[in-house]
Amino acid sequence: MGDCLLWVGMLAFAMAFCPKGDADTARHGTLSFGVIADVQYADKEDLGSRRYRHSLGLLETAVANLNGQHPSFVVQLGDLVDSGEDSLDPALSVFNQLKTTKHHVLGNHDFPISREAVLRKLGLAP
Repeated sequence: MGDCLLWVGMLAFAMAFCPKGDADTARHGTLSFGVIADVQYADKEDLGSRRYRHSLGLLETAVANLNGQHPSFVVQLGDLVDSGEDSLDPALSVFNQLKTTKHHVLGNHDFPISREAVLRKLGLAP
């Protein structure tokens, strides 16, 4: 049931925020969007199966693939970074290479700096 609610919520989000008249949607009659989650980039040593520095390369690959697919928008579902004040800027510089509308859902790891500074960097500050 929880998974079903997640998908319903994502669909509602997609319907609410899809740009009206998007050329790809109008041409094909479909809605496409991308989802990125749990990048957890940090400039620190690996720990078990967590390869923190390697995640930036994986994000670059995901961004390139999504740019080739031309989705209407991409949602970043949290934990773009794992820790460290210097982690957010490198991860955002890759994520912001997406050539579509971007939305963020913030995770518990996404606050290596103050809440206000994070919201400002993500363009979410009032």
